[in-house]
Amino acid sequence: MLEQKHKEAKEKKEILKKRNTERDIEGLIEKEILDKQTKKSRLRILALTLIEEENSIKIQIKNLRRKILR
Repeated sequence: MLEQKHKEAKEKKEILKKRNTERDIEGLIEKEILDKQTKKSRLRILALTLIEEENSIKIQIKNLRRKILR
């Protein structure tokens, strides 16, 4: 009887250990996904910033050409 309870307790402990491991893995996966989403967002912002700067430079070049041609 005591041996059976000990065995059941050990099995429960193993089940809890597996669940905790699964939760840890799920947590790491979620963190990795969020990190990648954050990186993608930063890259998008950087790309938009570069596009804005490029457009600004193009406008400056047009304005300089107009000044030179006057």
